[in-house]
Amino acid sequence: MRNATILDAFNAAAGFAGNLLDMKTEKDKELNIFDINNNNAMIQTNIMNWTRDNPYIGADNEEEDEVTYRNYLNRFESFVNEEFARAGRRNNSPYYQRMMGQMRLQSQEQARNYTLGEADKWRIQREHLHMGEDINRYLEAHKTGDWDPQQALEAIYNRIDFAGTKIDLDPQQRSQMRRLAEAALYQQHAINILEQVNDVNKLEDAWKEIREAFEFLPAEILNTYDEDGNITGTEERAWSFEGKDEWDKALEEREKARIQREHFEVIWEKES
Repeated sequence: MRNATILDAFNAAAGFAGNLLDMKTEKDKELNIFDINNNNAMIQTNIMNWTRDNPYIGADNEEEDEVTYRNYLNRFESFVNEEFARAGRRNNSPYYQRMMGQMRLQSQEQARNYTLGEADKWRIQREHLHMGEDINRYLEAHKTGDWDPQQALEAIYNRIDFAGTKIDLDPQQRSQMRRLAEAALYQQHAINILEQVNDVNKLEDAWKEIREAFEFLPAEILNTYDEDGNITGTEERAWSFEGKDEWDKALEEREKARIQREHFEVIWEKES
């Protein structure tokens, strides 16, 4: 009975000590988790601020893309490493160090993905800019009379297709760009022709010249529908663009007003 009592007392003491250890371990874990979450949140905020204050500025040409990407990524990763090194000195427990190490690796991977994404955005924006500059030059060549509409559009089509090999333009995007270029060229050509007309009676011949200049563009094949919205067949419609009729009408009215104004100005000068 005495031995049992001593053994019971020993076990009770050991159990109490174990409970205290478990409680301390659990408390330490809670404190570590708090430190981890708090410090990681601070680091992620600092990373967001860094990307805001250090926007990705890419190269002007493809040859320098890789160097620019590497330089930015090295700076970004150095900042991430410094942030986690600073946080690592705030708590030296193995659990904290292990978890923060894993979060550092995750943040480095996020930095690489972010840099890749920003480099890709820059490359696409640069190609759109260069393409726009080239297309404007082609339009200018047409405006000055160096190229006729067909030559200018062929150059624009080729430039769009070339851009598509660099920035993955899908067929729909290429088609939309072509249609926009066609409309812009048509409008430029129409303005050039009508601005040279000085007699209202000659406007009809001018419009005929404009239409003939764009006869090379293929007609559109459009679906026809019944009252229930079912496709009943197709019809061929001459090349056009959205709002063309309204634009033509507005241009003609403007040019008629100009011609009449110039006519009256000549009369006034003679009378004066």
